[in-house]
Amino acid sequence: MSERFLQRMARAAEEAARRDMAALVITPSPDYRYLTGYEPPLLERLTALVIRPGADPVLVVPELEAPLAAASPVGGGVEVLSWRDGVDPYELTARLLWAGGEVGANDRMWASHLLELQRAAGGASFASAGAVLAPLRMRKDPEELELLS
Repeated sequence: MSERFLQRMARAAEEAARRDMAALVITPSPDYRYLTGYEPPLLERLTALVIRPGADPVLVVPELEAPLAAASPVGGGVEVLSWRDGVDPYELTARLLWAGGEVGANDRMWASHLLELQRAAGGASFASAGAVLAPLRMRKDPEELELLS
């Protein structure tokens, strides 16, 4: 497990709280890879990282992806919540969100996922997570600096 990615998720949770966001929902994208060190397969099924201030992060993944998520750099440090066909992954994810709060969604989330999350989350409002993630990604850690040189 990589402490570096857990620290990134903790900083994202702190920044979300500072911006009065109840949660961040990040689907496979460069932001997802930045936060988890994991690049899941791009599927039509929902894969999401849920980050909430004051709570542990959760990876919501299709059941067939659960072994890959568990073996990822953050697999031992976050809960992996898997779902199988016939279960509504959006309802499952919405249960992790605090009702009535603003939820940051990553800029590369597919519209189909965002629309289904909005339906399932009821009273939650959604905004871009870019305001939270961009400042974090601007600061490079030593490993990132090494890759740039």
